[in-house]
This record gives sequence, structure tokens and C-alpha cells, in this order.
Amino acid sequence: MTGPVIAGIALAWGFAEATVFFIVVDVMISYVTVYFGLRRGLEAVGFATIGAVAGGAALYHWAAANPDAVVAALDSIPAVGPAMIEEVRQALRGDWPQALFAAAFTGVPYKIFAGLAPAESVALPAFLLVSVPARAARFLALWLVTAVLGRIVATRLGKRQQIGVLTLIWVVFYALYWASTPG
Repeated sequence: MTGPVIAGIALAWGFAEATVFFIVVDVMISYVTVYFGLRRGLEAVGFATIGAVAGGAALYHWAAANPDAVVAALDSIPAVGPAMIEEVRQALRGDWPQALFAAAFTGVPYKIFAGLAPAESVALPAFLLVSVPARAARFLALWLVTAVLGRIVATRLGKRQQIGVLTLIWVVFYALYWASTPG
């Protein structure tokens, strides 16, 4: 897979996750890092961040025009429900930049913040300015963990086995996440 293909997939997946897709782009970043190496994984981080922020901007604009439709769309996404939406609404009324960073590491989807920000009077430029480091921080953390663990297991497992272990990790992660998140 070439750099431009990886970049395009990361960009599109980052955008999709920031809007309505429910599988995190971290999955793609981890696979690229294991299979194609650290440099390609880091490129995927950059393009996923750009895609996520662009998706956040698109969802923000949609929410500014039709907030009820956006809330209904968010509520239909697996593991997102009224309680999580209300939690984000309250977070946006407080120290929302801190909440946005924390959400990146606690399983609260960025898309909810983007979809509720206009109704809570969070200005788009401020939202996007905070979004860049908030999204990049999680993607970089995942890339780093994948890189470190990849180095550790690379001496014991071949690429196919590493991909198999990575697949198992993501399947278990999502089984636990969806089982523990009402919505």
C-alpha cells in the first residue's frame, strides 16, 4: 500500500469517525503501524487528525443548521445514547476544552462534542483549534503504544501473527466497549 493510499484512507476514516462511523480510526492507524512501519503509521496519524477535524467542522455546520437531526443521528450510533449526549452537553457548558481532551481517552466520541457545540455557544474557530491537539493526542498515543508493543513482539512473532494479535485486541476492545456502554 502506498503512502497516498494510506493517507487517503486515514483522511476518509478520520472524517467518517468524526461524523457518524462508529469504528475508531485508531484501528487503521495501528494496522498501518504494525504492517507498514512507524513512518507510515505516523503519516496515518497526521491524515487521520486532518480528517477528524474536517469531519468535526462538517458536523458542527450541520448541527448549527439542524440540531435536532444531529442529536437524532448521534443517538442512533452504537454505544451512544441520551445519557452520553447529556453528559457531553453538560461538559460543553463547563471547561469544554479539558472535557474534549479527556473524552479522547475515555471513550466519549468526539462527534458528540462537534454535534452539540453550536447549541452550547462554542464558537467554531475555538472548537477546531482545540480539536487539533485533542484528536492528535489520542492518535499519537495509540501510535506510540502500537510502536512500542510492536517492537517487543516483533522478535517473537511474524507479521501475520502480529496482525492476528492486533485483530484479537481490537475485537476484545470493542466487545468490552459496546458491552459496557449503554446506548
